[in-house]
Amino acid sequence: MREIKFRVWDRKEKKFIETDSHTQVVITSNGLIFLSHTESVLFSEASMERLNEENVELMQYTGLKDVNGKDIYEGDIVVNSGLWNLYSTNKLQYVKRVYGEGEIFVVNLNVTGVELRHRNDWNRNIEKDFAPNGYNSEPYVDSHDVWNLQKTLEFIGNIYENPELLEVK
Repeated sequence: MREIKFRVWDRKEKKFIETDSHTQVVITSNGLIFLSHTESVLFSEASMERLNEENVELMQYTGLKDVNGKDIYEGDIVVNSGLWNLYSTNKLQYVKRVYGEGEIFVVNLNVTGVELRHRNDWNRNIEKDFAPNGYNSEPYVDSHDVWNLQKTLEFIGNIYENPELLEVK
């Protein structure tokens, strides 16, 4: 089972809120977001700081690690290290034909799991209509293949601190 953890982007300050073993993100059942400043699993109001949900963006840990062992969160930007041929499926070959090796992808979480969206279309709502070749008309790497590929992905940034990596070349 994957570890459930989050990181928090502060939209006003334009930086990540630091978390560690003493500071954790807590999300209540009604969607309120707090930082807990304790190592205890028993949270008290005295040890918690409420965050304004309008000023923060939560990014969930995907359970994946890159080639260097770095945790990969949704919103991270990764590059294919060129080892796709070792982990090849028909879907991956289709994506590779469209984008080539060494391309840049944004990590996204959806209801079916983790997916990689190419930087050219990461923020578009991908139609779930399938093309005649049996694949989505917009190539992306879906959850099943992402798990096969995790040893070929390298973290290079995230959508907030490194938006220049998403510029279409």
